[in-house]
Amino acid sequence: MIKWPNGLALDILEQRLYWADAKVKLIMSCDYWGQHIRLVLRSHERVKHPFSLTVFEERLYWTDWDQEGVLTANKFTGSDFKTVMNGVSGPMTVRVYHELAQPDHPNKCASHECEHICLPKAHLPINKDAHFLLKGRPYTCACMNGFIVSLENENYCILESAAGEGDKLNGSSPFSFSSVFLLLLIASTIIGAYLWYHKRPTSFAVLHVDNPVYRRTVEEVDADMDPFADAPSNSNGIHRGVKLVIDQEQQWKYNPISAPPPTTSSTSLSIPVWSI
Repeated sequence: MIKWPNGLALDILEQRLYWADAKVKLIMSCDYWGQHIRLVLRSHERVKHPFSLTVFEERLYWTDWDQEGVLTANKFTGSDFKTVMNGVSGPMTVRVYHELAQPDHPNKCASHECEHICLPKAHLPINKDAHFLLKGRPYTCACMNGFIVSLENENYCILESAAGEGDKLNGSSPFSFSSVFLLLLIASTIIGAYLWYHKRPTSFAVLHVDNPVYRRTVEEVDADMDPFADAPSNSNGIHRGVKLVIDQEQQWKYNPISAPPPTTSSTSLSIPVWSI
């Protein structure tokens, strides 16, 4: 029964795992596979709020927030309960540093062939029977900054820049031809739109048209931007518009009945236009 586990500790010699539960006020242990569970100590007076736990030889040591100290007991029976240190407000982690707490272990990198760095490989057996079965090399090779492990030989390291050039030759570079072409196309579109916006015409062109019947000319004059004004003009009093000029001589020649006799003056019709 586990409610609020605190303070995990490993007993490497016995190959057991210890933990304290602050909810149900107990300390228990089991083997590395979660079997052979044992109750070490259960007491609301001695195990009030355990936080950190460690194992050394035949004793357990743990910190307790409610008791404000470091406590110890026998790791097999929970007997011989003692207070090692008290008056410690909010004690946190407790550890025992001794050569027996971490026994000697064969160096997995003693005969390595790595060019730069050798890292011992973790051994993760799937069951208890396979605990001593280790397949492959007991280490893994690593490289210093700026290098990567060679794909041809995992013992050697190569420069990252050299690996990048190899990728480009193999067509696996992240900046491929299609990516560069797309960037150039987007840049050209932006530049073209910018040039068109600044070079587009800002006003209509003025056309001069000659007609054999009515000699007309389109003259540009100043015009007001107000489309509802009777006489288009700007703030300076200058009129703008398109003036249609009709020669009276030509008008009388083709329509002598309704047209008045020709004079030296001409009749004009003003049509207001506006510039953009």
